[in-house]
Amino acid sequence: MPDRHRVAVTADGDLAGADLLGSFGTHAAVRPADMISVAAERLLARNDYVFAQQEDDRLAQAMALVLTRPEVDERQALAWLDTVENGFGGLPSGPLPAYAANCLRTLRTLYLLADLGVRRSRDAAPVVLPHHDALKRRLAEVMAPVFEHA
Repeated sequence: MPDRHRVAVTADGDLAGADLLGSFGTHAAVRPADMISVAAERLLARNDYVFAQQEDDRLAQAMALVLTRPEVDERQALAWLDTVENGFGGLPSGPLPAYAANCLRTLRTLYLLADLGVRRSRDAAPVVLPHHDALKRRLAEVMAPVFEHA
């Protein structure tokens, strides 16, 4: 199987969510808009645990890979952030709930990948996200109200 289709397997033999998203999201038979929607839903899933095993980084990596697809136009590359921004609207003051912290950490990593490029594998050269400047601007706007250092 080519490297671009490898997915992580947990100790129990299960496919890991973020890695599966990245694999499906780069496959020509899968609509990238669907994978972007799945990623946004994952980011906003109301859970009470903080991601482990670098799930936030791996989810950002998967999202960045999907956003490199040539058929993803700028509107699609940014529209999902409206949903995330709306999800941040009802946050209580004080410490961030775990799901919001997970989302914020994932978005910060996605910002870095938009700035530096995303690698399809460890040894590959970084791939520039086609709409990286617009994505970075929009990510900064969405994170600013909840990121205390913005």
